[in-house]
Amino acid sequence: MYLVCPIIYEVEQYLRHCLMHHALPGECGVLFKQCLFSSLQYLEFTQIRSINLQDNMASCSELMWSLFWLIVLFFIGWPLSIFFGGIYGFLSPLTTCIGLDQVTDVLLQGANLGRTCAENMRSSKALC
Repeated sequence: MYLVCPIIYEVEQYLRHCLMHHALPGECGVLFKQCLFSSLQYLEFTQIRSINLQDNMASCSELMWSLFWLIVLFFIGWPLSIFFGGIYGFLSPLTTCIGLDQVTDVLLQGANLGRTCAENMRSSKALC
């Protein structure tokens, strides 16, 4: 019955205590303020906790984009990263001799394709 609003229950309990013990009006006021203050702290705590839970929940679209990037990582990102990484590893020592700076930069970006897919998967980045 009081699960919906615990504040009402606590206030009611303090008022019953005041009436049953014939407390002075000043004492009831102090008890009522203490009750109200503790109830408001509880209410603020539950609101903050529910807000944090909502912030941590992923939406359906974020889940779908993460799954998309996972599939791209397995079937495109890793194979191309391995391929371009091998070529980059072979040509990088020759870069200064032959002057293949632009080619090796493109190969390095291709070698980092798996990392890019993983970062996009972690942040649920959309394509558009």
